[in-house]
Amino acid sequence: MILIKNIYLIQAGELFEEGNRKGAYFPYSVGAIAAYAWDDEAIKSEYSLENFIFYRQNMREVIDSLNRPFLVGFSNFIWNDVYNRTLAKKIKEAFPECFILFGGHQIPDDGSLLNECSYIDFLIHGEGEIAFKALLLTLANDRGLSDVPGLSYRDNNGGTISNPRQRINALDFPSPYLTGMFDSLIADKSFRFIALVETNRGCPYGCAYCDSIREPLHTLRLFPLQRVFEELEWIARHGIEYCLCVDSNFGICQRDEQIVDYVVDIRKKTGYPSIFNSAFTKEKDNSVFRMVKKLKSAGLLKEFTLSFQSLSDEVLKNIGRKNMSIESFSELMGQYNKADIFPYTELILGLPGETYDSFKEGFEKLIEAGQIFYVEVFRCDVLMNSPMANKNYIKKHGIKTVMTPANLHHYKPDIHHEIAGYSRIVIATDTMKEDMWIRANLFAMFIQSMFYMGPLRFVSMYLFKEKQIKYIRFFEDLMEWSQTRTETVCGKIYKQFEEIYHTFSQEGAAPVYYNPVFGEVTWFAEEGAFLETVYNFDVFYKEMELFLEPYKIEQSILKDLLIFQKNMVNTPGKRHIAFDLEYDLIDYFALTNANEHRPPKKANNSIRFKNNLRYDNWSDYARFAVWYGRKIGRPYFSDRNSEILVEYPADSFVRERGFL
Repeated sequence: MILIKNIYLIQAGELFEEGNRKGAYFPYSVGAIAAYAWDDEAIKSEYSLENFIFYRQNMREVIDSLNRPFLVGFSNFIWNDVYNRTLAKKIKEAFPECFILFGGHQIPDDGSLLNECSYIDFLIHGEGEIAFKALLLTLANDRGLSDVPGLSYRDNNGGTISNPRQRINALDFPSPYLTGMFDSLIADKSFRFIALVETNRGCPYGCAYCDSIREPLHTLRLFPLQRVFEELEWIARHGIEYCLCVDSNFGICQRDEQIVDYVVDIRKKTGYPSIFNSAFTKEKDNSVFRMVKKLKSAGLLKEFTLSFQSLSDEVLKNIGRKNMSIESFSELMGQYNKADIFPYTELILGLPGETYDSFKEGFEKLIEAGQIFYVEVFRCDVLMNSPMANKNYIKKHGIKTVMTPANLHHYKPDIHHEIAGYSRIVIATDTMKEDMWIRANLFAMFIQSMFYMGPLRFVSMYLFKEKQIKYIRFFEDLMEWSQTRTETVCGKIYKQFEEIYHTFSQEGAAPVYYNPVFGEVTWFAEEGAFLETVYNFDVFYKEMELFLEPYKIEQSILKDLLIFQKNMVNTPGKRHIAFDLEYDLIDYFALTNANEHRPPKKANNSIRFKNNLRYDNWSDYARFAVWYGRKIGRPYFSDRNSEILVEYPADSFVRERGFL
C-alpha cells in the first residue's frame, strides 16, 4: 500500500473587515505552483494537497490541523516573514521529519537563509512552478537534488548548495482558478475573497528600489489570452467583487485593451467583478487613457495612479528610472480631468539624491501641473533582492535604514505584530540627513492633510493665483508657525508627529496615529493630522485667521474665502449646507481647477447643496471619508459627492454648477 504524502502550502496574509464576513486574498502564489504540480499524474499518485493556509491563523491551531505533514511550503513576503519563520520552527519541532520549504520575494538570492534558520530544509529562488514540481518528483523518487532548478539545500556535510535557475520563456502553466485549486476556499461563505490575476510577468524597466528586475523577470512574458479570459469568467461566475491585476505595468501590451473590453463585457452581463484595479504602465500612451476611461464608464475603476516616485533628475539617474515630462503629465491631467477621472500620484521619500528642497519642489511641480486630487507618499523600503540592497549601492549613497514592523496602518492597535514582518526603511542618505528626513515627512503630512484633504485647499489656491504664493512656501510658513505656537491645533499636530517620526528614526517604532474617537484602528500620519483638524474644526479656523494675517488678503474677500473654505469641508452630521457670499467663488474655483484664471468677481450668491456622503459619527466618517475616500476627494465637497446649486438673486435664477 502506497502511503500518500501530505503537502500544506502557506501564504499568510491579513484579514480585513467586510461586513459580517472577513475579507481575504486568494493565496495566488502557492495556488499557481500547486496547479502546475498537481497537473502531473505522478505527483497526484504520490502526494495529497491537504490545505492552503491563506491568513495568519493562530499557530497552535495551525499545528493541530496538520496531519502527518510531509512538506510544508511557505510563500514569503515582507508582511509575513517573521510569522512564517516562527510557525516553520514550531512545525519542525512538532514534526521533525517534515520538510520545510521557503520561497517568494523575502528570501535572499543565495542560500544564506539555510545557515540562519536550521529548521528550513529548502529554498526556491525566483519563479516557483518548475522548481516546486521538480522538487516533489525528486523527493518521491529519492533522487539527488542537483537537478532541481533554482533550489538551495544542504549537502551531506551541512554546507549549502544553490542550483542555477532555469529560464522560463513560456507561461503555459495551468490556472489555479480553472483547475479547482480554490474551490474549497470559495465554498466557505464566511470569507469574501479578492482575486489576483496575472496577464504577464516581468518588467522592462530597472528601478533600483524594485526587486522584480532580476532575470528572468526582466523580460516581459505573456500568459495565454484565453487563460486570462477564462479566469475572468471564473471570477464573475463565483461573484468575486474585487479583482486586482498584479502585472507590473498593465497597459504596456497592445492586447491589454482587449482584456479591459472583456472585463467590461463580463461586468455588463453578470454584474461582476465590481472593481478591476491594476498598476498601469507609466508610459504616455493614449491606449492607457482609453482603457481607464472604459473602466470608469463601466463603474469598474476604484482608483488610478500616475506615478513619478521623484521629480528630481539626480534621483532618477540614481535609481535608473525615467519619467514622462511634467509637460506631458500636465497634458494627461487635463485629459483625465475632462473625462471626469481623477488620478492620484505616488512619490517615494528617501530615494538617493533627493534633498529636502527637491522633495518639496516635486509637490509644487505636480500641483502646478494639475495634480490637485491626491499625492500618496511612500517611505523608501529597501527590498531584500533589489539593487538598492547591494552593499556597494548603500555605501555609495550613504543610505541609513531602520527596521520597522510592516503594514501597521488601519489595524486594531492591540494586535500583536511581532509575528508579522518587518520593513527596512531609508531614514537618511548622503543628500538628506535624518533631521531633514523627519521634516520632509512633516511637510508631506501637512500638504496632504491640509491641501489634498481640504481644510486649507481653497485658501492656498487663492493665494497662489492672486498673491503668487507658491504652495510649498505656504505650507512651509504653516509648519514654522505651528512650531512656535504649540498651544494651537496645528502646533499640537506638529509636535505630536515630530515626536512620532523622531522615535521612528531612532527605534523603528511604527509611525501611526491612534485615537479611539475615530474607531479602534490605527492611521497614517496625514490621516491623523486631518482628523485632529476637523475634530477641532471651529478652533482651527479661528486660529487660521491669525495665521493668514501676514498675507494681507482684502477683508471682504477673506471673509468670503473662510466661509467658503469651512463649508466645503465634509464633517460628521453635515446634511444640507447653505451659505451666502458676496463673491462668486464657485465660479472662481471651477476655473482654477480647470487651470484657467479670472479674479473673483463680486456677485451676491447663495450656495446650497445636499451632502450625498453623510456620516453621523466620527468612526464612520474616519473609515469611509478618510481611509477609503481620501484619494477620491471625499473629505471635501465637490460635484463628485454632492448636488451643488448656486442662486444669483440679482439674476433671479438658480443653476447647477460643475465644481471639480
